[in-house]
Amino acid sequence: MKKGLKITGITVAVILVLMFLLPFAFQGKIAGIVKTEGNKMLNAQFDFQNLNISLFRNFPKASVTLENFWLKGTGEFANDTLVQAGEVTAAINLFSLFGDSGYDISKISIADTRLHAIVLPDGKVNWDIMKPDSTATEAEAETEEASPFRVKLQQFVIKNMNLVYDDRQGKMYADVRNLNALCSGDLGSDHTTLQLEAETEALTYKMNNIPFLSNANISAKMDVDADLANNKFTLKDNELRLNAIKTSIDGWVALKDPAIDMDLKLNTNEVGFKEILSLIPAIYATEFSSLKTDGTATLAAYAKGTLQGDTLPEFNVDMKVKNAMFRYPALPAGVDQINIDANVKNPGGDIDLTTVHIKPFSFRLAGNPFSVTADIKTPVSDPDIKAEAKGVLNLGMIKQVYPLGDMELNGVINADMQLATLMSYIEKEQYDRVQAAGTIGLTNMKLKMKDMPDVEIKKSLLTFTPKYLQLSETTVNIGKNDLTANSRFENYIAMP
Repeated sequence: MKKGLKITGITVAVILVLMFLLPFAFQGKIAGIVKTEGNKMLNAQFDFQNLNISLFRNFPKASVTLENFWLKGTGEFANDTLVQAGEVTAAINLFSLFGDSGYDISKISIADTRLHAIVLPDGKVNWDIMKPDSTATEAEAETEEASPFRVKLQQFVIKNMNLVYDDRQGKMYADVRNLNALCSGDLGSDHTTLQLEAETEALTYKMNNIPFLSNANISAKMDVDADLANNKFTLKDNELRLNAIKTSIDGWVALKDPAIDMDLKLNTNEVGFKEILSLIPAIYATEFSSLKTDGTATLAAYAKGTLQGDTLPEFNVDMKVKNAMFRYPALPAGVDQINIDANVKNPGGDIDLTTVHIKPFSFRLAGNPFSVTADIKTPVSDPDIKAEAKGVLNLGMIKQVYPLGDMELNGVINADMQLATLMSYIEKEQYDRVQAAGTIGLTNMKLKMKDMPDVEIKKSLLTFTPKYLQLSETTVNIGKNDLTANSRFENYIAMP
């Protein structure tokens, strides 16, 4: 008995020693393979600081880890880093390194990553870095020999990724902060169920410099029926959250390179006014859980068709809020009579067919009503803008409805403004065709903030016409400095 235990102990010890030493024997070979294959496949500068191998982390697979991995572009993108990762780990069948059937990879994990995707104004992208397959034949019989990797992924993990998407052609910009994601499933098969989980701490999205999302917190958990042979993905059980908005999506997405076909519908049965209010960053970040709300709200959205370049699927986003209010329990007043009727839609096809309608966005603060209406058409080729703002804002009442902290704010804004123009009128200085009229008045405004000089404006009046902006009756006190203005700005619309 003792002899058997001794033999077992020695055997286990030998195995552990071998598991510790073997990686050092293979480390040089694997580092050479990674760099060789990377340079074969990529039109980019590719390197890493260290390569480590462990037989313990994903036993019985070997874990191959690249530390301080980076990928830089060439040519027009020579100064741009596409990917920089603190750690990239792959779980690989060690014995597949010595066979002829390829390298068997079952798991990939990426940690502490920065990814910067760029689309130039001419449409060139910095991620098109794969070299063409020069060994392909008409029969495609030898296609699999072009790459020695046989990926049988069961799991793909992203930890702490920061991503920037900068589309200078489509004028779209997205900034994703601290993305964590997990994808599990048999990615080596033709058909599987994918289990996806993802969350990002902050997402900012802009189109034509108009912010649609600002520091939004987003999470997703979903099961996807994946037809990998035909690249079609049908959503099954799923939960999505955008700040406080919890929803799900019905439908499918099909990848047909270079196009994406889709038929998606947003389910928003549980969305109310408070959830919609969470889209305002300042409110969502300040004691949101204690916020009291009332009123009715609806949110509906769908997308159906093909996405390819500047071609969009048909989509419609419709949001309505009726007679709503919100109030912080610790504060003496709230904002009421909130009404929103907003719609963004496109019939499908040209992005320039997108329209935005806001009729109205109105509310009442301290008994004073304020409303904004807007219509935007042809947003890409020649934005057609019609907008109006009218009402009174008592700045001193803001502290009664929203916690300002150390800030002190007082004053009254009285606005009655109208604008109707095509952007081309402004660019061509055809100001006689721009319909701009109205006034904005400011009285008894005082602003005090920590570590900032006090600002006081006793009275100011802005008068708008197509050809000039009149600033009159204005005295500004900043700290101990006084500024008096009574000016007229010609062609102010053309000013940078």
